[in-house]
Amino acid sequence: MSDLAIFGGNPAVVEKPPHNPWPIINEDDRAAVLAQLDESISIYDNGGIFKKFESKFSKLHRRKHALLFNSGTAALHSAYFSLGLKPGEIVIAPSYTFPASVTPIFSLGGIPKLCDIGTDGNICFESLTRINLQGVKALVITHIWGIPCDILKISQFCKEHRIFLIEDCSHAHGSRFDNTLVGSFGDIAVWSLQGQKTISGGEGGILLTNADLLYERALLFGHYNKRCYQEIESTHNFSEFRGTGFGLKMRAHPLAIALADSQLSRLEQFLNCRQFYADKFHRLLEQFDFIETPDLSQKFCNFYRLSFVIKNDSKVKVDLFHEALIAEGACEFDRLGSTMPLSRLALFKRPWEVYPIYQKSSYPGADNDDLRVADQYYINSIRLPIWSDRSWDHLADQYLSALKKVLTAAASGELDS
Repeated sequence: MSDLAIFGGNPAVVEKPPHNPWPIINEDDRAAVLAQLDESISIYDNGGIFKKFESKFSKLHRRKHALLFNSGTAALHSAYFSLGLKPGEIVIAPSYTFPASVTPIFSLGGIPKLCDIGTDGNICFESLTRINLQGVKALVITHIWGIPCDILKISQFCKEHRIFLIEDCSHAHGSRFDNTLVGSFGDIAVWSLQGQKTISGGEGGILLTNADLLYERALLFGHYNKRCYQEIESTHNFSEFRGTGFGLKMRAHPLAIALADSQLSRLEQFLNCRQFYADKFHRLLEQFDFIETPDLSQKFCNFYRLSFVIKNDSKVKVDLFHEALIAEGACEFDRLGSTMPLSRLALFKRPWEVYPIYQKSSYPGADNDDLRVADQYYINSIRLPIWSDRSWDHLADQYLSALKKVLTAAASGELDS
């Protein structure tokens, strides 16, 4: 379908992209980066802007330790290493998540065991309870699109079964469950500071934990020399490794952290604006019974992306629905593309082709018996980046108008005509 003329009238006139530029760079951001440029462009210890941001971020989440990295992936890699993950040990992961939530375990020889998700895109607790836990070392969860998962149930489950819990909060800066910030529940929590994230440095990542040993192992894994000498005591078991660390360099760039620090000061402003717009979209979407929106009871979502699902048993065809939105000019409504169920990815099917530690004959595979919801979610969900300042009121109204038109047409069967 190339246009919506079949609905009668002309398609809505919506501004051409790019819409919703992110991150929003203001004069404070520019001043912060320029000041850091004059101060230092490489920091070897835990001082300067690193100390400032880590202290601010750890206090916000009431965690003892914070450690910056050059990416969220590097922070996740360090998190898995800090747990002492050994070859053949299993990490349970949601079947739908960004691959980097899980892929670092391959470099350590771990085995992913995939768990199905719920209709909000997050790991399904009931599916988790059906998994055989023999050989399981850890569980990693994501708060996908900024929607908190059922983290209280999950954290209690992990404690009862003595499984490490890693929270990947890369989408979820400022999201809360039961009025507690996500990232406050797991043994380790990780955030990305990549360009599109709610707190952005362009690139970067940060790890939080309360556990001294996990922090020290993560520090030695991705840092070395001055910082390790500052923080690792001479009596520590790994004191002789302080100069080299464990062989990797994953330090953040000070200019990126200067930008992230400036952005962090406006976090509540961003979230309040997104909530304002998301409420309008949800009020509209909830009027149509073929649409499923996330259950946000007990939850505050940062709306990294607003997401909804066309129910699998409805007669509405998601392809036609999305084409109609685009034809109306609402071109930022997006289908899921490269972020697909992990079971579809070559690295999860055949890791032995790139990692010699695995053998084809003995690799158990990442599949669970039943990952149907993940596939349905991938096929049937639609998402939208929500605006983070009120200068976009006019465009939000145009998107709402376009969405209402398409929803009404779908409900009346006009999309199939």
